[in-house]
Amino acid sequence: MDSKLLYSPIFVIILALVSESIFAFPDDTSTEAASLNSTNGYPIVLVHGLFGSAGRIGSEGWGKIPTALRDKNRAVYIAQLPPINGAETNGEYLAAFIEEIIAIYEYEKVNIIAHSYGGLPARYVASIYPHMVASVTTIGTPNQGSPVADFLYVVGDSVPIAKTIIEIAGYLFGSIIDLFSGNDSTLDSEKALNSGTMAGANKFSQSHPQGIPEEICGEGDPISENGIYYFSWGGDKVHTHLFDPTDLLLTFTTILFFGQPNDGLVSICSNHLGTVIKDDYRLNHFDLVDGIAGLVSKWGPDPVNLYVLHANRLELLGL
Repeated sequence: MDSKLLYSPIFVIILALVSESIFAFPDDTSTEAASLNSTNGYPIVLVHGLFGSAGRIGSEGWGKIPTALRDKNRAVYIAQLPPINGAETNGEYLAAFIEEIIAIYEYEKVNIIAHSYGGLPARYVASIYPHMVASVTTIGTPNQGSPVADFLYVVGDSVPIAKTIIEIAGYLFGSIIDLFSGNDSTLDSEKALNSGTMAGANKFSQSHPQGIPEEICGEGDPISENGIYYFSWGGDKVHTHLFDPTDLLLTFTTILFFGQPNDGLVSICSNHLGTVIKDDYRLNHFDLVDGIAGLVSKWGPDPVNLYVLHANRLELLGL
């Protein structure tokens, strides 16, 4: 097979993953802005996915979400993890971040809300450091892996030059994001890719099974044995706005699902964790975090409001 035919889809997929950072419209994500004590439950920690950032270049497309939550008197912190690394490695970064804000502001626990790949380190922290976590909510997370990661893994395994290209491209994009975010993280493209494959995700779940459904498209236990609540939601649309450039990128990645309902990068069933609030919102993978400047479907829900409603849900549960 002509390797040139492989390069195009490889870079399209990587661009689809990185575009949520490149096109992100920044929100005020500083610690100072988030340090108000919450009057409505435990503070919320937002966790970005692959190629995400909480630094100067934006907040992984969180858009108006942090402000909307703060307007409801919720303390909100946005974690800065390495843009690309293994789930457990990023989990340790997240644990250190949470431990620091708990120590500084004397919180008892936090609610973690994570998008995409960020849901895996969130689950890791809840599994290994349950005393710091009240709830985990994953949004568009490949809890059971993604065929997009499988495709990249198979291509890299079959064509050595392709593997090199994938790893270099991932490291390069991650380094650029780290630079503009003012961070100096440890980066590992190979570990990140392995964590996102179906085999890698299943192995991860064997060590951190809390909230994972016993059946492929079922619901998991809503509360783990250590008292942590688990929630998830996701979308099942790819094309949601004519002027959203990420819609075009997801046109290519959605092919890899062979008709299985998905948001462009994650299937609705893979997204399931704990209590499934809804898995078929008219939103694609990037819309789930307010997309590009709010360019989402006029016939779908306001993604910002979904977070506000969820904050209310947590408050009613005493979280």
